Amino acid sequence: MDHEENAMVDQGSGSSARLLGTPVHPPLTDVPIGAMAITAVLDVASAAGSGHTWAREVYRAGTFALMIGTAVLIVAIATGLADRSRTTSAGSEARSKVNVHALLMAAVGVVAVADILLRRQGYGDARHTPAAVLVVTVVLLVLTVAGGALGGKLVYRIGLGVSPGAGVDAPQAVTGAVVGEESADR
Repeated sequence: MDHEENAMVDQGSGSSARLLGTPVHPPLTDVPIGAMAITAVLDVASAAGSGHTWAREVYRAGTFALMIGTAVLIVAIATGLADRSRTTSAGSEARSKVNVHALLMAAVGVVAVADILLRRQGYGDARHTPAAVLVVTVVLLVLTVAGGALGGKLVYRIGLGVSPGAGVDAPQAVTGAVVGEESADR
């Protein structure tokens, strides 16, 4: 981590939302990311199989995956906002980057809700994934990947939300680095 990136992080804090001593936001993010990816795969399969009777059930499965992912996304956004106020300082470069991540993920939420409404109200009886739904789902997946990648960069490249002493007791065989030596992948 270079000096500029290190200066962006409030080193005295970790994630504020915790369960059994573990940050809640990071594992919650896996559910919506996985659900959006699964939804896209199921929608493509349903559209490709439009002449088959199973295409409707695959489309419906994508809708249910999307609904579950969106519900967990709302909780992930709430825990992320709680972390934002604790892990960054107002006006800092880290806060600016977190704000971009938050805006991307809020856009994911808006597009996901629009996708659900389109599926349930506009195309509730569709026999396969309609083209309009497929386009919205692809946009949703692109936004999800972009927001998730930025969230990952905030943690792995900048160290946001990572406790200052994290990993100091880990043996070299686990960390791959000598204590006090910067990792080559940062």
